[in-house]
Amino acid sequence: TTVLAWGMLEYKDSYDKIGAYDYALDQIRWTLEYFVKCHISDNEFIGQVADGHADHAVWGRPEDMTMWRPAFKIDAGNPGSEVAGETAAAMAAGYLVFKDRDANFANQLLDHARRLYTFAHTYQRRYHESITNAADFYKSWNGYLDELVWAGLWLYKATGEQQYLDLANSFNYESWGHTEFSWDNKYPGTYILYIQLANSQEHRDKLDGFLNYWL
Repeated sequence: TTVLAWGMLEYKDSYDKIGAYDYALDQIRWTLEYFVKCHISDNEFIGQVADGHADHAVWGRPEDMTMWRPAFKIDAGNPGSEVAGETAAAMAAGYLVFKDRDANFANQLLDHARRLYTFAHTYQRRYHESITNAADFYKSWNGYLDELVWAGLWLYKATGEQQYLDLANSFNYESWGHTEFSWDNKYPGTYILYIQLANSQEHRDKLDGFLNYWL
């Protein structure tokens, strides 16, 4: 959702030219509304629905799945900084997309983003250590610091508040040599945000190294 919203912010003219912008709005609104419902209190978030083993054993339409589908949450006693951080990033990006279209929804997203980010950096743990069922499918190999940087930068982009850039900087470490931008690894995305938001030559060099690896 974060990356879809980012593309809408960067390439809105292209979406408009092919008449796809409203469809894109509908797509990210669906997921963002879901995330809002999952954020059941300041330090509680539903991080997974369904048992991964049972879910992966059935390759069919979700409408036909009748197995037990438990809900797993992260909270202050069992935190998950990647999930809370990435969701905060998605909501901050969603705020930027919707702020001129639906101010009430946008402000709701920003409020949730702020509180989720506070949760993410106040109570730190890899999420699969709290939602252990996720470990066989989406284990956090890269840890959670990249999500804390990523979310901090998105909140800085959304609000312009220095505290979020300072928090992002506090979690950033020497992060050369990354070879993917993925659900698990946000560092290459943070390079671009640091270039856009702070004109960082250091991160421009890191981005060049990442792109040169793929070339």
